[in-house]
Amino acid sequence: MKKTIPFTPRWQGPIQGHAVNTVKSFFPKLCADHEFDDLMQEAYIVFIKCSRRYKGVVDNPAWFMALFRNALRNKLINITGQCRYTLSLENLDDEPSITDNEGYLACVFSELPVQVRRLVRDMCLGDVLSSKAATAALRRRYVV
Repeated sequence: MKKTIPFTPRWQGPIQGHAVNTVKSFFPKLCADHEFDDLMQEAYIVFIKCSRRYKGVVDNPAWFMALFRNALRNKLINITGQCRYTLSLENLDDEPSITDNEGYLACVFSELPVQVRRLVRDMCLGDVLSSKAATAALRRRYVV
């Protein structure tokens, strides 16, 4: 009769690496409310719960990894849904200014003529017709 060694999941190694990669992928959505270390602690709690729940049931490391991966992803999705701070398009200004404290580029941008700022804004937001008209107006005015 062949003896089998029971599978005991360990945090160090592939499971921890997968947790780091998953938390990194969710971190941009959660960085306003949570720190990276807090999210890693949540991942470790999910690991402990999975290892306790499936201790005698799971005998395949790939099966445990799939269970852990789904549980961790679901936990992070639930945390994302509870996030209080979101960025909405209504809160954004039409044109950046020095008071927004956005750095050197914003200072340089605010010193440009209004027509150039409108041209850049139209080109960035995809308003092709008005950007073509603005380009033509700037050429007539500034090109000798």
